Amino acid sequence: MNNFYQFGRPYNEQDIRDWWAVSHKDKLDDGKTVRAVFFIQPDKRFAIKEPIRSIDELLDIIEKNYNRYGDNFGISVSAAEFEIKKDTSPNNETFVSTNTIIIDIDVYAENSKDRINLSLISYEWIKYIAFSAHMKIYSVMKAAGIEFPAPVMIGMTGGGVQLLYKFDTEIRSQAADTIFNLLKRYIPREKYKTIVRNALGTMNNVELEFDLSAFEKQHVQRVLGTLNPKYKTLSYIIRDYDKKEVSNQIKHLLIDTVEQLADEKTKKSILDYSEVIIPLAREAFDNNPLDKFDTKKLLEEAKLVNTNPVITRKGLTNIELSILTQLNGGKGVDLLLRDKLDIVKENHKIITIKCPFHEGDDHYSFAIY
Repeated sequence: MNNFYQFGRPYNEQDIRDWWAVSHKDKLDDGKTVRAVFFIQPDKRFAIKEPIRSIDELLDIIEKNYNRYGDNFGISVSAAEFEIKKDTSPNNETFVSTNTIIIDIDVYAENSKDRINLSLISYEWIKYIAFSAHMKIYSVMKAAGIEFPAPVMIGMTGGGVQLLYKFDTEIRSQAADTIFNLLKRYIPREKYKTIVRNALGTMNNVELEFDLSAFEKQHVQRVLGTLNPKYKTLSYIIRDYDKKEVSNQIKHLLIDTVEQLADEKTKKSILDYSEVIIPLAREAFDNNPLDKFDTKKLLEEAKLVNTNPVITRKGLTNIELSILTQLNGGKGVDLLLRDKLDIVKENHKIITIKCPFHEGDDHYSFAIY
């Protein structure tokens, strides 16, 4: 998996073609392109202006630049499509539509700013990291009342994992802004820990961090099947991913791990952990009825979120919450902690409740900070 030369080339053509096919037709419609960013080690990064209108054009560009830069070359490409404008790299203003959102998750050593080269982790545990990332997203979205599908594809990027999700229809500019802002509102902003077994067989915690730029229209992500030049590692599609088998795969991984460990305390900890994580895997993957986002429901949910007031004070008592709900005409109020406030402001949402001093006034004119 980690040998980055395939038939003398530092890329896997089949992975590239299959990754492209999740979001795009082999040949884009006339006048459309994708956004592409080159990474040249050690420190160059730039968006290209040259249109990429088909999978074959992408492969030609990859071949040409590997010949030029060798294993110092990396490329990221958008799931979105853009209008071609002469001498201009694709951007938010030229965004046309997308039918996919791709979320990148970076993996760090515990309590460290250093990302981990995942080629040092076994394939089965890389899969588990990807499963764990989706289960985290699924859990927070469920708590927010958002139906979240299972990913259609997962992959390893070198320093992290990638989850690909489909919408049930193409979303265009305004709808994309609305939906991306809704999802970004609830995505965890702090690193969180999960377990992994390293190459030496030792159990460790690693920290996962969601890349929030995934919720920007011009976001690009590593093309699976291409080289990550920082780690000199080939990114790849995790081919044996089947959403209906995830809980069994996790179960066997944890059981096999327990059987190979000597420390009884660690064994018990993993067995206790499995009692929680396996049912969650069944819910988030195996029994998840959704393979795609219901775009209409997301837009309806976003409309509710945008009209509901936001209370930013921490530690509200049940009595205080009850009073605020009454002041708001009997409608529930969203609780938003301070770390989310900037996101609300960025999205130009009003942070208010209905004014308690003007009976019958339906306008939101009483702000609470």
